[in-house]
Amino acid sequence: MSIANQPDFASCPGNPVCTDAYDTTTYTAKQMVAWVKVAGKKIKEVSPDTLVIAPEASEWIHAWSNASGTGSLVSSHPDSSDPLQCGCFSNTPTETGCAQTCLDGNGYDYGHWLWQDQEAWASFDIFGVHEYDSQIAFAWPADVNEGKRDKEVWQTEMSGIPHWPEQGPSTDIDNGIAVAGWIHSALTVGEASAWLYRWYEAYYQNDNEGLALTQGSSTPAKRYYTLGNYSKFVRPSYVRVDVAGTAIPDDVLLSAYKGGDGTVVVVGINKGGTAAGVPIAIAGGRHQPRARRP
Repeated sequence: MSIANQPDFASCPGNPVCTDAYDTTTYTAKQMVAWVKVAGKKIKEVSPDTLVIAPEASEWIHAWSNASGTGSLVSSHPDSSDPLQCGCFSNTPTETGCAQTCLDGNGYDYGHWLWQDQEAWASFDIFGVHEYDSQIAFAWPADVNEGKRDKEVWQTEMSGIPHWPEQGPSTDIDNGIAVAGWIHSALTVGEASAWLYRWYEAYYQNDNEGLALTQGSSTPAKRYYTLGNYSKFVRPSYVRVDVAGTAIPDDVLLSAYKGGDGTVVVVGINKGGTAAGVPIAIAGGRHQPRARRP
């Protein structure tokens, strides 16, 4: 159970990157710390086996920084909405240029503030994030538990939304490759243990918020299948293992996983427009598949 959904987002009709009007609740980092200590305890009292998720920010970068994502397709407003008004924009975690009030805990950077209060850190089980805006994952920082994850990271919501790349509506393989890249980043950079798309079919408007279907369509989008290239083969309890080598083409993203029974799964993403040869050696064996664009 998550104690908050997108604490770093506020509905803002009239803003060109945030046009819908609906109820939202924001939390500063300090508020998140105070809330998880109360909510986590209450949930465990009622249901000790329930796993508590926090902070589940809409922008993964807000888990470890006060900077907000940038790169909107709206030329007059390239930055995300920044409801806590930290005023610093980057797709790399930074505090440069951020308002002092945010540096004092009245902004984002939820992960660092939760870690600094060990009671708060102990009050939840899963570190929840979303991958919106920057559309990439961010690594667990070196200054939190000496750079070693002591909680699972779950990416619990992602999709193509208006005003950002891959907004759609689109069902083609280019979009499918983009979504596969989101997953690859989450698993290899963010070390995520779970990755979830928002929902099955576009609901509010005709865009890419639905994993399989755009509005009024019965034809599954290619992203539905590229996500399946992970979910069908990388099964629960599998662990990611390192991929090393110099023969991997620049346009190919590779990740590998091992099951408890010794099964090895390699997932390849060919971002290029032509077939790419990728020699793979596993435990003394050798296989030479070809990564293709379906």
